[in-house]
Amino acid sequence: MIHLISDSLTRFMCKIMKIEDDMKDVHRYGIEITISSLLNIVLIILASFILSDIILGIIFLMVFISLRSFSGGYHANTYFLCNLTFTLTFLSSYAANRAITDCIKPDVIVFLLAVIDLLSFIIVAVFSPVKNKHNSISETHAKRCRIKAIVVYLLISIISFTVYENNVKYGSFMIITLAAVAVMILIEIFKRRICHEG
Repeated sequence: MIHLISDSLTRFMCKIMKIEDDMKDVHRYGIEITISSLLNIVLIILASFILSDIILGIIFLMVFISLRSFSGGYHANTYFLCNLTFTLTFLSSYAANRAITDCIKPDVIVFLLAVIDLLSFIIVAVFSPVKNKHNSISETHAKRCRIKAIVVYLLISIISFTVYENNVKYGSFMIITLAAVAVMILIEIFKRRICHEG
């Protein structure tokens, strides 16, 4: 579906903008990524609407996208799988957050979140950025991305614990979302090792 739409849009753009033949694939890929990203946003907003908490959807998108742009992580083989994985990541984060905030004693939650936050930070700091086979980057650019990922992580982490003081659910969810990015990094690393060994 996304391929068909992007092919049509690329043909249309080529007609009106006179794009060179050797640049068609670049434009097509850019359109595919844009459509898939917009679909991901719509799916998260829709899921958060169904869960009766749009703010959680907005928090997830802001935290996940802000960190993921510099850290990298799991890349699905198809756009359908990408959209499904992104939505399931949101729903899993939502479920984990509900379990933490509803089932654990308040004095234990802060300790648990601090441990999750520290472990997630270590993963992001050590493994970022996970390189994408579609977009190879130089070592210099990779170092810059790692520094940016660390800075973004630390800023969001500080904001999370500040928000937590006034709203446990939202502050906790920000930390769980940071952890979700870390998990996606680990999944991509393990996936590549398995494929490499296979």
